[in-house]
Amino acid sequence: MREIFRVQFFRVFAHYVEWLAAAAITSLAAACSQSPYLAVGNALNNTVTEYPLTANGNVAPSATLSGSNTGIDLPFGVASDRVGSLRVGNGIGGLNGLGGSITSYVTGATGNSAPIATISGANSGLTTGVGAVAVDHDGNIYAIQVETTAVTIYARGATGDQAPIATIAGGNTGLAQPVGIAVDGGGKIYVANFSGIDDIPSSVTVYTPGSTGDVAPIATILIPGLPANIAVDAKGTVYVANFDPPSITIYSPGANGNAQPQRSISGSNTGLADLTGIAIDANGNIYVSNKDSYATGTEVPDKIVVFGPQADGNAVPKAIISGAQTGLDGPWGLTVVQPDP
Repeated sequence: MREIFRVQFFRVFAHYVEWLAAAAITSLAAACSQSPYLAVGNALNNTVTEYPLTANGNVAPSATLSGSNTGIDLPFGVASDRVGSLRVGNGIGGLNGLGGSITSYVTGATGNSAPIATISGANSGLTTGVGAVAVDHDGNIYAIQVETTAVTIYARGATGDQAPIATIAGGNTGLAQPVGIAVDGGGKIYVANFSGIDDIPSSVTVYTPGSTGDVAPIATILIPGLPANIAVDAKGTVYVANFDPPSITIYSPGANGNAQPQRSISGSNTGLADLTGIAIDANGNIYVSNKDSYATGTEVPDKIVVFGPQADGNAVPKAIISGAQTGLDGPWGLTVVQPDP
């Protein structure tokens, strides 16, 4: 099963080529809510769609960021700062021949809005594309480099061919096919490692604030599944979205080694399949993106599955966003956005 996740990436790129030949997708120009909302990067139609946290069913997005001015190109990573402006990681490996970028948007940007900043170029270290992205309390931007096995970190407001202010890479780091990243309120950095390399186990590696260079992690949580993405809440609880088996494993703050999860959400009632992204809101609700899949022999549509704060075991979701009106198309990275007060 370790190869399936890689195959899914290639499948996304194949769909992307088909999309380029298709007619342009009309963007929706709805105003953003002043309440927290969910923003989702859609890799197959190059959009970021937004939904109220109460959304359920086949609902249209409250706003959509899309169009040639946006610079969105394979948005596998989406993050927001504490005043609601978005950061989008574009391109997950250079397979499209265009490298990668991180685009930043003003709070409430929608429609065919141009970014206020774009990080890209040889000095930026983004020439092989960008996977997941995260933003810390100070607005610094963290990006996963899947193919170069690194984490690059940029100052708030970075733009153009600007070098990172820090890079975590090297044999001591424990990085092994990193796919997801999160930063807690104290600045600790958490990386989900899909692995499958030389029998290195899948893991979450944790680094001190300000880490750079070939630095060893301060903790390594061994993950029994194959993680696709990660989130961390305000208490430091770690939420791992596992691609295989489809599940969410939740670890206590300070977990290390072969730690048992606090909770694990999986089973036929959950609606989970081909997990790609995860986010947590201020109340502890869990939002998980699931891209369409035929792994079970039956098509599983694109969807966002939502669980309550205490969900455990074979839990029934409190909401599922899915259907033709949603605009979901290869949903990947997602984040809960707090609009500018």
